[in-house]
Amino acid sequence: MGASPSEMLARELSKKPSERGTLLKQLLTVQEDGEYRAAMHTEKKKILLIEDDLFISEMYKKQLEISGYEVDFAMGGGEGKRKIQEKKYDLVLLDIMLPGMSGLEILAEMKANPETAKTPVIILSNLDLQEVVDKGLSLGAEKYLTKATLTPLDLVSVVANSVNSKKA
Repeated sequence: MGASPSEMLARELSKKPSERGTLLKQLLTVQEDGEYRAAMHTEKKKILLIEDDLFISEMYKKQLEISGYEVDFAMGGGEGKRKIQEKKYDLVLLDIMLPGMSGLEILAEMKANPETAKTPVIILSNLDLQEVVDKGLSLGAEKYLTKATLTPLDLVSVVANSVNSKKA
């Protein structure tokens, strides 16, 4: 079976950075039309996306919102840490390489704090070094995903599995 239109457009995003805006609009239009929209949730789960790449964060945020999630965004480590302290999230999507404070530092602090220790964290990074992957998982991340190979729909699937597997 061939690739879906969403998968083909997502591949093009990585090949043609100068056309990201147009391609992103096409990708989201295909998904907003409902052809590949994930099942909507009865209760919106709250997700915090901590990511310093504005393009990537907008792409993932938009797809998660289309799929029925409430998504907050933090551009750097300090802002992400502050938002985690201010609000309870059902899931944190966390980059590793962040300005101000690394994702691994945020993860370690979350897991050491009884109020946030049980909040699931999925690491999204292009840093694909085995020692970093191992460190993230040992600190308590549920998964470590590489952004370069992750489409927005793949992320929605992983998020759905994570938030739906947790007991309320």
